[in-house]
Amino acid sequence: MKKKQERAERKNGGLASLALNAAVLFAASGEDLSIEGLKARLRSEVARDPLDAIVQFTIGAAWLFYQAEHGENARIETFSDALIYISTSLSVGYHEIHPKTQAGQVIASVVQMVGPSLAASALNPPASDKPANDAVVERLDAVLDELRALRLTTSRSEPAT
Repeated sequence: MKKKQERAERKNGGLASLALNAAVLFAASGEDLSIEGLKARLRSEVARDPLDAIVQFTIGAAWLFYQAEHGENARIETFSDALIYISTSLSVGYHEIHPKTQAGQVIASVVQMVGPSLAASALNPPASDKPANDAVVERLDAVLDELRALRLTTSRSEPAT
């Protein structure tokens, strides 16, 4: 029992250290660490290249899940086990692995909330390959102006009834 408690304390300390290191790296980079800042960063990465975003998210989440569950969950023996669990959680959520630690449960919850929308956009073209919205809006505005002008000329040329 004491060994299990020591292992849990080491793991919790490791995760706390990981979180602290990540916070220091983000702070040093000048990133906004607020929830709004993190959401904006995620949206920006997904828009920039959806396939890269889902690959990075999946590998990162699998690594975190492995760190949280390895040694505590008999079904997580290798990184591959964690990767399989996380990748199935992006869609149907089926696998014979269930998180045992609180950190694993939180990671799984985030993956199951965010994952399906990432998976749905994974094959969308990167932002650099999409046509510029400004050109489309300008063209639609021009069409709208022509329709308004046509409606005005038509209504002036019709006899009053």
